[in-house]
Amino acid sequence: MSDDSTVTTPVWTAPPRRDWKRIAIIGVVLLIAINLAVIGIHATVTDTGSGEALPESILSTIPPCGEIVLAQSAIGAQIATGYSAELSLDNVPLPADEYDKLQLVNNIVLWRPGPGQTFRQMSPGDHIMVISYTPTVQSARLPAGTYSCQFKVT
Repeated sequence: MSDDSTVTTPVWTAPPRRDWKRIAIIGVVLLIAINLAVIGIHATVTDTGSGEALPESILSTIPPCGEIVLAQSAIGAQIATGYSAELSLDNVPLPADEYDKLQLVNNIVLWRPGPGQTFRQMSPGDHIMVISYTPTVQSARLPAGTYSCQFKVT
């Protein structure tokens, strides 16, 4: 009886060569994507510079609380739909007729010092802006309130 079966020995082949350039490019692209995702998440957080969360009725403050601004900078807030707001600076109410009328259409209450305004300019040092907000429609779930924001003028 003859043995017709032949035993074949496997031929050793080298593993495929890795393209290090491509791997490096993919790594860099992934690193950039992760950084952009972290920056995007951080940028969407609505809070003040002090870590205190804003009320739901105030979307942002101008300037952000804790910031350093110039003496002629505008102050104010972007208010959520369904609210109106009034501003005061260092316990001095700022009249509504001094607000930027173009920004009011976008729910932004903005006041800037200057000639004919309550203050010609803000003095250097710490200041407190108080935002008093009230709902424009009667609803039990829309509360009224005030929010204080401190900033510094150089």
